[in-house]
Amino acid sequence: MPIVVRLFGPQAVLAGTRKIAVDVPSPCTARQLLDHLAEMDEHLAPSLPYSRLAVNFEFVGSDAILTDEDEVALIGMLSGG
Repeated sequence: MPIVVRLFGPQAVLAGTRKIAVDVPSPCTARQLLDHLAEMDEHLAPSLPYSRLAVNFEFVGSDAILTDEDEVALIGMLSGG
């Protein structure tokens, strides 16, 4: 099942793109999607443990089930002061 993941900020720079298409088995959890991203892109992989997925504009846990119709965004941790 194809899922398009939108990337922002430093992660978009690391991956060299603002979107990544990932082919995952159906059903697929958020954790499985992150694992596939880590395998696909060695530059993006180190940032993934410090990232969350937003699905349809809401953060989801690692056990959330994804569909090919979901809008998925990878959100990296931000800090500031």
